Amino acid sequence: MFQKVGPSSVRSDDGYLVRRISRSCLIYEENGLTLKIEVEIGVNDLAVYLSAATEWNIGEDDIRYLTQDEREKVMNRIQAALKFLHVPHVIL
Repeated sequence: MFQKVGPSSVRSDDGYLVRRISRSCLIYEENGLTLKIEVEIGVNDLAVYLSAATEWNIGEDDIRYLTQDEREKVMNRIQAALKFLHVPHVIL
């Protein structure tokens, strides 16, 4: 279940948040971890460059690499959040 928490932000009952902070950046947050994901507005949809996101930002100078399982989970969650927001998109 989702709750819209801003014009381009959604929080899931599963404990994660997806928010677009600029024309070119989407943030995914869960359990104190933050993942910045590059996006680009296309003619008909939003291109989400998840393949370029490789590191969790844990703190000021602390990072951890994203595993393949985490990438798949994040991809599915972002797709669900964008669908809830009625944002046509493609994940690259």
